[in-house]
Amino acid sequence: MRTDRRTMVTSANAPRFRRRFLALLALVLALSVTGGAVAYFTGQAGSATTQASVGGNGAWAVTFTGTSGTMYPGAGSSTLNYQVQNGGSGYQQLQSVAATVVADGSGNIEQNGVSKSGCLASWFTATNNGPSGMPLDLGPGATTTGSVTVTMSDSGTNQNVCENVTPDVKVSAS
Repeated sequence: MRTDRRTMVTSANAPRFRRRFLALLALVLALSVTGGAVAYFTGQAGSATTQASVGGNGAWAVTFTGTSGTMYPGAGSSTLNYQVQNGGSGYQQLQSVAATVVADGSGNIEQNGVSKSGCLASWFTATNNGPSGMPLDLGPGATTTGSVTVTMSDSGTNQNVCENVTPDVKVSAS
């Protein structure tokens, strides 16, 4: 029987075979570790949802800053200066400002919130002067100014009931 010398392991060449086997084993292990280091899963898409906060609008604050002039039936006028302030925490657009003489349900003026019987609101005209350039974008706490001119018409009748009154004037900002 013939043996092939290349495959035959004898006690004389056993250390050389073992060294080659261990070297080959080390190479295979090194390649498998290296391959494992770059292997990965792509994974599936993921997402999450939460809410962002949007602030709300704040009220416009209207304050009167001074009064000048005196009106009479058919003559003179009274000017009321005012300031409008953005009471919100963000920018707001001031679109309009309106002024009126306050009337009760019967058409009489109100003075300090109390009806003044016989002194008709229709005898008074409130003309708003400003703020100019509306609509205006105002930042938090920012202000703009204007004034209201109030006049009293001559009705051709006795208007003594309105003598020395101070009609309430309402300024509304929106």
